[in-house]
Amino acid sequence: SPEVGGVDVLAALTGSRIRADVVAAVFGARWRPWKPLELERVIHRPHSPIYRELQRLAKAGLLRMTLHEGKRRYEPDPDGPIGRELRQYRRGPSAETP
Repeated sequence: SPEVGGVDVLAALTGSRIRADVVAAVFGARWRPWKPLELERVIHRPHSPIYRELQRLAKAGLLRMTLHEGKRRYEPDPDGPIGRELRQYRRGPSAETP
């Protein structure tokens, strides 16, 4: 995550370094479903805290959990309130923004 004045901005915003790592990976360049074990390999963190953060982010409406062949997958929830806000930023500022 970017640092400003020596402070990791995403970790400061999310309140957790592991949560910041999960958010950064899941909301990367291409939104797609993620298996918890994939995230473990990508962000080099233990499975248990990753799974806990995925559950918290899903409960908060940032991610949605789906089942694929009986396995949990987590992805950004574009229909949730936070997802709608984030989509606006992914497209760039609106024409109404000064």
